[in-house]
Amino acid sequence: MKRIPIPLVATLILVFVIGTGIGAAPLFFYLRTHDRTALRFGYTILFPERFFYSAEDFVALSGTLTGPDQTYPNNTYSIGCYRDRRECWLASIEEIQPHTLGQMAAPIAYQITSWSDTQIVAVSDANACKQVVLTIDRAGRSLSWIEQPTSPPKNFCTDSDASTKNYSLEDSPGWKELKQRSGAQQKF
Repeated sequence: MKRIPIPLVATLILVFVIGTGIGAAPLFFYLRTHDRTALRFGYTILFPERFFYSAEDFVALSGTLTGPDQTYPNNTYSIGCYRDRRECWLASIEEIQPHTLGQMAAPIAYQITSWSDTQIVAVSDANACKQVVLTIDRAGRSLSWIEQPTSPPKNFCTDSDASTKNYSLEDSPGWKELKQRSGAQQKF
């Protein structure tokens, strides 16, 4: 049987005992104030801050994909790279409107083209008109994501954006705001 947290039980009992008049009003105002505080920070879903882990044969990183022309800037991406499999796997999810997450994307495989103690490069051609190149700087604990048109361009890609875009993996917008307000430094 699943246990209900004691603060929740106490709150529910208090509201029930006192009734809907005086007892429910403070709870209502607390919830409304809490909701407005989250909106004041400019986000409604707080995704985790950037993370990086590196071992000899495995690298894991996650964070918010940041760069030009993003439809949903509040997002989180998770990448795991496996040396023995020669592939990186990526999954993501985005806040598509306040308090609403989009569909979690199916994991995408990226083929590792090079692996060293300092850098990993992986490529995906999952999109027929764009190629994505991930470059993981192990020493700098960072990711460079380059999205570029396929070469040579395919006939059906005539309406596709032909520009090259550069992205990076950063803290989520909410974490950036919280760190800026508190003056906190990056943990790693």
